[in-house]
Amino acid sequence: MIKSLCILTGATLLLSSCGNKKNDDVVATRIVHKLGYNIDPDLWPKKHDPAKVHTTFRNGKTIISSYEDKLLHGDTTTSFEHSQTVQIREHYKRGQLEKRTYYSISGAPEEETYFQSPTHTVVKRWYSSGSPKSTEEFVETKLIHGQYFSINNELASHITNGTGEKTLSNHFGDVIEKQVFVNYEITYTETYHQDGTPHVVSSFMDGKLHGEKKTFSPAGDPISVENYLYGLKHGVCSYYQNGYVYQMTTYVEGRKHGVEQLFIDGVTLAEETLYNFGLKHGPSVVYYDNSANTQWYFQNEKVSKEKFDRYEEREHMISSLQN
Repeated sequence: MIKSLCILTGATLLLSSCGNKKNDDVVATRIVHKLGYNIDPDLWPKKHDPAKVHTTFRNGKTIISSYEDKLLHGDTTTSFEHSQTVQIREHYKRGQLEKRTYYSISGAPEEETYFQSPTHTVVKRWYSSGSPKSTEEFVETKLIHGQYFSINNELASHITNGTGEKTLSNHFGDVIEKQVFVNYEITYTETYHQDGTPHVVSSFMDGKLHGEKKTFSPAGDPISVENYLYGLKHGVCSYYQNGYVYQMTTYVEGRKHGVEQLFIDGVTLAEETLYNFGLKHGPSVVYYDNSANTQWYFQNEKVSKEKFDRYEEREHMISSLQN
């Protein structure tokens, strides 16, 4: 929950409501008593008169805040830039934020949040047509319950006690993503291209990428197939061009480790390089015209084959002595 108290110094008004700018951006401040007459900004901080504070900013936004006993009480509105249309409306009770609503430039509500307790919120969203889009209930950051609707007001998916499917749609009703929740955690997601074909398919564990992540072009061709271990690339990751694999790289806990191979049209091996925990280590071979050009690396340093063997032998000796 967001709580907001006002601090007044002369004509300067410091608000904690959304949309505030630095005080240097304030163009004008006008204080209007509840009965309709203007109050001197220098005198009002010393009083407890109920009033509305009109603050205009250089970017064209206007914030109108209602106060009683120097506490935000009633509606606080923030306009769009250079417009009288309300973009954000917040409702306060004795300094405590109870509800926040976002509007489109046409004045239609898009999202509304009810602050039911310091940790409990309910969020409602609407399509541009005005039909309900979703209702979600959160405890702190955990999604507890959710209902998600098509633009025709049909239930598309739901979450109950932190388990189920969440459907995300754009303002026109097109599904852009699906998320699967198990015990309040995302375990699987699918995002979609504009025509509805899959774009990215991912698995998760403890909120991190875990398992396979696949990316597809709008035509349905693979772009990449990656493997993850708790957010880090781990295992073989393959990358594609025009439907053909052009790169295969092995990772261990986020670092290249093992062979990286590059291909021509997914068939002809063009290059392969050995890595050791993120560093080139060993031969790097480029294939061309039925021949091969080999370069050697020792922990990312380009060396001769002889020097590589000598360094390797030294490393083995040091390791055996330490053991």
